[in-house]
Amino acid sequence: MILDVGCGCAAYGPLVTARGDVNIDVSKPKGKVANFVLCDAHALPFKTGFFSTVFFYDVIEHVANPLQCLTEICRCLRRKGSVYLSTPNPLHWRKFLRALRGKDILLTPCGQEAVDYDHITTWTDAEMRHILFRAGFKGVSFNFAILDATVLNNPLRSRIDILMFKFGFKRVTGINMLVTACK
Repeated sequence: MILDVGCGCAAYGPLVTARGDVNIDVSKPKGKVANFVLCDAHALPFKTGFFSTVFFYDVIEHVANPLQCLTEICRCLRRKGSVYLSTPNPLHWRKFLRALRGKDILLTPCGQEAVDYDHITTWTDAEMRHILFRAGFKGVSFNFAILDATVLNNPLRSRIDILMFKFGFKRVTGINMLVTACK
C-alpha cells in the first residue's frame, strides 16, 4: 500500500493526480480523489506498519513539527518500507545570491520569482539526514533536480542551471532536493 501525504488535490484540484492507494491532506479536495482521508500528518490515523511506501512531496517545509510528521510516517511504514520526499533546495545558486542581496524571494513552480510566505523552514541535505535519522529512518540518499516547469518558463536561467548540472554542480543547480529513506 502507498500513502500520499499532502496529496495537494485541495490546492490544485484537477491539475494534480493523487499518487497513493490512500491520499491525505489537511484540506478537502476540489474534485473527487480516490481513497481520500482528511487528516493531519502530525497524527496519522493508520495502523503501525500498514504502508510499504510513503510519498511526502513538497510538504515538509509547510508543517509545524517536521520531526513529529516524519516519526508518524516511520511508524506507519512496514519494516524496510521507504519514504520519498522532496523539498526546495536552499543551496540553489540563485537562492543563495538573493540571500546575499538581502531578498527573501523563492521561485514558484513556474519559475517566476515570488515571496513564499507559507514555507516555515528549509532544509539542507545535512539537516534533512539528521532529522530523518532522529525520526527512525536509515539508508538516506539524496538527489537534486531541475524541474521541467522551470526550464519551460525561464529558458535563459535554465540553460545556466543545465550547463552547471552537466558539469557536476548538481547540489547548487537542482531547484528541488529529492530524498529517499528506508525504515
